[in-house]
Amino acid sequence: MYENLLTVKDLFVKYKSYWYVYHVLDGVSINVKLGEKVGLIGESGAGKTTLLKSILRVLPPQGKITNGEILYRDVNLLNCSKQQLLEIRRRKIGMIFQDPLAALNPVFKIKEQMLDIIKYAHENSGMNKRDLENIALDLLRDTLIPDPERVLNSYPFELSGGMRQRVVIAMALASARELLLADEPTTNIDVTIQAQILKLIMDLVKKKGLSMLLVSHALGMVRNMTDRIYVIYGGNIVEEAPTSKLFKDPLHPYTRLLIDSAPKILSSTLGEGIKGNPVDYRHPPSGCRFHPRCPFGDQEICRRAKPPLIEVDRDRYVSCYLYGGGT
Repeated sequence: MYENLLTVKDLFVKYKSYWYVYHVLDGVSINVKLGEKVGLIGESGAGKTTLLKSILRVLPPQGKITNGEILYRDVNLLNCSKQQLLEIRRRKIGMIFQDPLAALNPVFKIKEQMLDIIKYAHENSGMNKRDLENIALDLLRDTLIPDPERVLNSYPFELSGGMRQRVVIAMALASARELLLADEPTTNIDVTIQAQILKLIMDLVKKKGLSMLLVSHALGMVRNMTDRIYVIYGGNIVEEAPTSKLFKDPLHPYTRLLIDSAPKILSSTLGEGIKGNPVDYRHPPSGCRFHPRCPFGDQEICRRAKPPLIEVDRDRYVSCYLYGGGT
């Protein structure tokens, strides 16, 4: 039986601009078990990246966690000491950020950036610079980068998108001893090498025995790489299920529309997409946040109260009044 490695409970996050407050995450709860690969899917702007950045406590200054818990094993990352948080970032959790070019500093060579991270992850280990360079080379070799010595001495702009992404993966692995957070790991990557990057990530996760939380709106990627999936819409988890069950029989209206809108190789027509507009986080709708776009959202209770996430089958949860939970 898996042990919970990461547990997010009832998390609320808002962003404040000069004029408005954006109510993004609205009571999100997820968990990742030891050795498990979990997917998080939803449209752009659904709150996926915000959730990952909240876990690592790297939200931008205008973002604020207003309620909830983030438990890593038995440590609450929202009220732990700074030293505990740094220790978990150093030795437990690594993150692959969405844009490899933005994740790398353009004015420093790869060597300087990797050595800083490795030194941070192995603080007080007594390693000299040569030891750190050897670790950097080993990490690059793990990502199947040819000629790692040349890459170490290159600037980010001298590398292709695929090479930069492999460097970002290597840097994440420097601190990922237990959990890897992957935020759209093939964004801005040439479609011809996306499959290589995904296979590389899966091979490394398996080799190192890591748990993984994979964020993406590429449904095929998540279907092939995860054991279990959360579906997020407008800052709410609307469905949770084992991956095979979710794709075979999606329950929530949003999940059905999301899967139906994905392009299909053998189809002669394009998906119609989901009608309506995503949530305006300045003034999110009352009740179920999906009800303005939902084919069944004309019920009074959908507009009045947020549906609870209820268990409808073994290991299957859905937040929709079509499956009960009404009062």
